[in-house]
Amino acid sequence: MTDWSVFAIINGYAANRNLYYNNNIITEVADEWSKDSKNPSKKLTATNNRYKLCDDCLTYQVVNYKQFSNGYIICSKVKSGQKYSDTCLAELDFYNEKTGWCFGGYLE
Repeated sequence: MTDWSVFAIINGYAANRNLYYNNNIITEVADEWSKDSKNPSKKLTATNNRYKLCDDCLTYQVVNYKQFSNGYIICSKVKSGQKYSDTCLAELDFYNEKTGWCFGGYLE
């Protein structure tokens, strides 16, 4: 198992501002960080770390994990879109100091 220390996220339909605001926007994610967990509970508890996301950012937001995470991410809060009720997560990548970015994507 890899200890992810950072994740980078594009939290909406980020092709352009019109599509971004017309669709739901993820404003908070939580992680399922139990070290021995192989399946996420899909339930938010007091033990989940929560990360607020900007709802006006069409590019990567980089977030440092508060503690070890096994990589499960739960969308815990969503802002309603102006026209549609679907939610898009454009990109997600995880970083580890030993191996770098999991999907090789985010460049600072």
